[in-house]
Amino acid sequence: MTEEENNRLAEKICEADIERLWNSDYTVLCPEQSAIGTMCEMGVLYGWKYFCNRILICLSELTTIKTTEERAKAFDKIMDEIVWPQFNKKNYAHYFDIRTNHLNEKDWRRSFSINQFLYGIILAATADGTLHNSFDEIIPMLQKEYIKEEQMTFESDWR
Repeated sequence: MTEEENNRLAEKICEADIERLWNSDYTVLCPEQSAIGTMCEMGVLYGWKYFCNRILICLSELTTIKTTEERAKAFDKIMDEIVWPQFNKKNYAHYFDIRTNHLNEKDWRRSFSINQFLYGIILAATADGTLHNSFDEIIPMLQKEYIKEEQMTFESDWR
């Protein structure tokens, strides 16, 4: 596989698989231990169901709400307690594989190494769109985020 053929392969696979999962009426997965991509897909499906369940619980409270103002407050509650905290969550990932040092393929974009669907999920779900080679690379980012969290005010910086 040339570098050009491999260009954005993980993102392409991830996007296509997520789109198919999203638009499917049914999914059938074989959760074999070696099927890392399938395990990720199962995790995505679980995450969607979990997230939807949380929203449905909040929406069930709307049945007793009579005014537009109360509905607006309920909507804000869903956004503030469910949507924004998850959307703004900063995720990081690290993984070490000696094969990342080979010259014929580049970094994590390899024909044999980490599963490309998993890599696509990592790129989409991490705060910096990166799979780091070690946890030591992530520590400075977490320290920076911690300092930022300590200094921010709820009203101006939360979103």
